[in-house]
Amino acid sequence: MQRHSVVVVASWFAFSCGGPTPAPLPRASVLPLPAAVAAPPATALRDPTPPAFRLPGDVRPIRAELELTILPDQEHLDGIARFELDIVNATPAVWLHGADLTQLSATIGGQLARVVAGDDDVIGVVPSAPLAAGSSTLEIRYRAPIDRERSRGVYSSKEGADWYAYTMFEAIDARRAFPCFDEPGFKIPWQLTFHVRRDHVALANAPVVSEHEEAGGMKRVEIAESKPLPSYLVAFVVGPFELVEGGVAGRARTPVRFIVPRGRGAETRYAREATPRVVTLLEDYFDMPYPYEKLDVAVVPRYWGTMEHPGIVAMGQTLTLIPPDQETTSRKKAYANILIHELAHYWFGDVVTMAWWNDTWLNEALASWLDVKITDQFEPSWHYGDDGIAIANAAMNTDQLLAARAMRQPVDSSEAIQASFDNDTTYGKGAAVLRMFEEWIGPDRFQSFIRAYIRRHAWGTATADDFLAALTAVAGEEKATAFRTFLEHPGVPVIDMKLRCNGDTATLDLAQRRSLPAGVQDPSASTWHVPVCVRHGSRRHQQRQCWLLTTPEAVVALTGPCPTVIVPNAGGNGYYRSAVGERLGDSARRGAPRRERISAIDDAVAAWKHGQVDLVALLELALRLHDDPDERVALRATRVLWALAPDHLAEDHHRRYVRMIVKTFGARARKLGWQRRAGDGDDRHDMRRLLLAVVADHDPKLREGAARLTTAFLRDPTSVPDDIADIALSVAAARGDRTLFDQVLGKATSATDLRLRRRLSRTLGAFRDPALAAAARELLLAPELDLRESLHVLLAQLLDRRNRYDAWRWTRDHLPELLARMRDDESSWLIAALGETPCDRAHRDETSAWLTPLAEKIDGARNALAQSLERADRCIEIAERDLPAVRKFLARY
Repeated sequence: MQRHSVVVVASWFAFSCGGPTPAPLPRASVLPLPAAVAAPPATALRDPTPPAFRLPGDVRPIRAELELTILPDQEHLDGIARFELDIVNATPAVWLHGADLTQLSATIGGQLARVVAGDDDVIGVVPSAPLAAGSSTLEIRYRAPIDRERSRGVYSSKEGADWYAYTMFEAIDARRAFPCFDEPGFKIPWQLTFHVRRDHVALANAPVVSEHEEAGGMKRVEIAESKPLPSYLVAFVVGPFELVEGGVAGRARTPVRFIVPRGRGAETRYAREATPRVVTLLEDYFDMPYPYEKLDVAVVPRYWGTMEHPGIVAMGQTLTLIPPDQETTSRKKAYANILIHELAHYWFGDVVTMAWWNDTWLNEALASWLDVKITDQFEPSWHYGDDGIAIANAAMNTDQLLAARAMRQPVDSSEAIQASFDNDTTYGKGAAVLRMFEEWIGPDRFQSFIRAYIRRHAWGTATADDFLAALTAVAGEEKATAFRTFLEHPGVPVIDMKLRCNGDTATLDLAQRRSLPAGVQDPSASTWHVPVCVRHGSRRHQQRQCWLLTTPEAVVALTGPCPTVIVPNAGGNGYYRSAVGERLGDSARRGAPRRERISAIDDAVAAWKHGQVDLVALLELALRLHDDPDERVALRATRVLWALAPDHLAEDHHRRYVRMIVKTFGARARKLGWQRRAGDGDDRHDMRRLLLAVVADHDPKLREGAARLTTAFLRDPTSVPDDIADIALSVAAARGDRTLFDQVLGKATSATDLRLRRRLSRTLGAFRDPALAAAARELLLAPELDLRESLHVLLAQLLDRRNRYDAWRWTRDHLPELLARMRDDESSWLIAALGETPCDRAHRDETSAWLTPLAEKIDGARNALAQSLERADRCIEIAERDLPAVRKFLARY
């Protein structure tokens, strides 16, 4: 699954249970559920005790068949699940998972059995007599909901007049679609059969074997048996889809096809061009052919539905369907990078699957590391490796919290399963740590290790110990031991360096500590084994040198004479902060490699947050670099000015902040303007977008331009450049009136394109007029907009200084209603966004009081809330600490 964009609401430095009552199926249903089935003869024995969370090992599935009747416009499906079983030990019951399933009946070995309920979504099938060790079969008939609100299990979406059915099972929602052994360690072949309308398409992980007409306008679609899959990777789609051929890809000339809503095929042009290239690059990295018989790209309605289903990868509609006149660099990059991430999972997660959710990082960290590397190869001009530095910095910002998770932690609850998908830690930190070790070990040896690991565990499961054993075999025990310290310890180290020169010899005093605010103690007294790599020498001649720091302090010798230049994180690849010291910005100076300069700026910001660098000195560094010739460095430096936390400034200070922004950036923003010019590179266009977002609201000429673009967009969305439209709409809406509000709302409710509806929902959240902002919030409770889209209204308001606390209070009053319609992961993100909204003690304490009880009921929300409240605490502490510095700096304007 692709990492999710993190919504940061109030930080100092940061740029689903029971469904509705089912309607009866048409008479054409070929899987009529039996009338009341007689239970097996009662015995004197009580029902067996259900398992406490994980399924027992007494019964293991060997193979599964699903037979499903699916009509996407209905609110339920009917199914039969059949399993071949290995009864490892004699047992009175077969325990497996099922959630929200009704009308269950079961047989074991052809004999009727009772179905009993357990805890934690577990059901038991109890035969009339205990099962002896050996082989058996299990069949369960049932009814399952088709979700229309939360995009979990089997869910449906309407586009135009048509309904389409999709699946989203990761992590533990397969049990909402069919009874199953819903743990990743149960990896078995699956054979699926569908009964669907004759004009519908039914596709799944493996190829279609046959189709036969049935009575009542139905047909039977039989799918080949899949390669071994855990339940969360089973996937299928049903509906009146358009199928677009995408040619062939890879060494085996695998057929590629796109599954899109009716009439949208032309919008796959870029995807058809890019997808085969991605397959080839991944095959080359692993030196292994694409591992499945086909590659269908199922275009699903939601961005969050993107998922690595073998043979039928799910890609969000807003990512994949790109009208030819909207093929901007940002949209191409988004599709290519996320496709690379999902197809990297075909090796990291599908061919080799983690044995249990404590090793979620084996899937997500490895795919996140490789997606950066392969995207850089796919299109070098995008400089995607630079984005890897930004991802690592975001991970370190979270890892600096006391509430930070370790990459690998025990998982003993559904809450812990969801928490294991922590964006910044599992994805971002994992990718950054892997990149650091790849650079230290060497890319070629690291690739040999990855290939050996995949081949050793292909079509099975693996654990962290398996991964580290493969690393030891190729690179030695020292490397594996060092990696384990980053895997099991939360936090990020800070490396202090002190140069000592004596004649012709030079040494560095190295010391490590956990990156925490001044005065905060590390409760775990962590010590990492850190690969420390520095670049040192003179201005003209430098060399790279690495050491493994395994103790709190060490002295290492430098090769060559006493250096005049020391870069403490050579290449910017180390997962550690560098202590800045007195020479702030030395490593960010012109002439140094870009990634080192960006990394140095990030380290300076981290040191400021922790009270080790003066705010004014940091801001002056940003002002020196904001017009740097390297526009990527300039972009990073410009964002440093957010250290002033403008959304939380008092009114007088905010007015001065606006004057500073206009004085510093106004002329350049006006010169760049709203339109991309011939010769503008991607970096310059990114700078245009950033400056317009910052300046346009405060500049009359740029506001006029935003108003013109908004009028044109509402008339014809294709008339405005796609990558500038959001900014223009938000600027116009900020000062917009009821007429504009009604125009935007009308367009949003009538639009059939999901991406357009989401964009217009964000625009509705940008209106600052209190009455219009209140009207926008009420849309979250109204049927005009899908909550999955209208939620953007609320998130936009939480980011706005004028409407933040009105939105916060409204959400406090309505949050239970919203959470009841959201998936747990979406609920966790919203709770986290609310938790870090306040930057004052009164609101922070009230936020904690009303969110904590709600977070306890939502998987993944507890740790997310703990982290966001800690961010709010840091915001408050920094605001109080730096108030004199803020006054001093802004007094200039």
